[in-house]
Amino acid sequence: MEILLLNEDNWENNKIKNLLSKKGYDCIVKPISKSSSTLANYIKLDKPDLVIIDVTLYAVLQTEAVKFVSDIYFVVLRSPFQLIDGLDLLEGITFLNRPIIQDEFYRVLNFSLLQVRDRSNHAPVTSNDFKDTLQLKEEDGIRFVNFQRICRLSSDNNYTEIYLESGERIISSKSLKSFEKTLGGFGFFRVHQSHLVPLHRIKKIVSKDGLYVCLDNDCLVKLARRRKVELLEKMHSVQV
Repeated sequence: MEILLLNEDNWENNKIKNLLSKKGYDCIVKPISKSSSTLANYIKLDKPDLVIIDVTLYAVLQTEAVKFVSDIYFVVLRSPFQLIDGLDLLEGITFLNRPIIQDEFYRVLNFSLLQVRDRSNHAPVTSNDFKDTLQLKEEDGIRFVNFQRICRLSSDNNYTEIYLESGERIISSKSLKSFEKTLGGFGFFRVHQSHLVPLHRIKKIVSKDGLYVCLDNDCLVKLARRRKVELLEKMHSVQV
């Protein structure tokens, strides 16, 4: 995991480096420049997975940053409510408010690393802080949902509906394919183009006017016929 730190405040840089070190991460610190091409070259040469950058420097880099957002995630350091026109339009950034508080730093870091994993399709990042937790962006911050609380996920056009065991439904702007990449290694299986379910909640397969999986809350979810064999193999079952 390559992390690049671009920030003029040396005291703050030392704090960030110390917090990263506690989680087993190192970072590259570069001399600060007000040139967008120089900042962009840092990124091109080091090819980091994550860039932690001051908001004013990000504003300098802004015209170049659009070229990187599909591959690199940015954590932008700012004072509360400090905005620069256009920054919120980019999906590949998360804001971190100053002064930096340890718990908030780790929440943002964990969320950002999860996005990095989704974008690059790397092996899961090893961090106990979010190993079994889904992290979802909301208007007022980040919401944490333990995988065990999820009953199923279903796609609705460009949105995903997440159904919890409490009966609550959460709507996310992320695609079901994105959630499949995140949750696939944690016992979730895409039984249908529109449905992703945790294997441990499947009670039985029902064949009645089509194929369905019956979950432990008696909810019936469509099962694509071409996925039946793979599902049985995932569950170490034998078709009868």
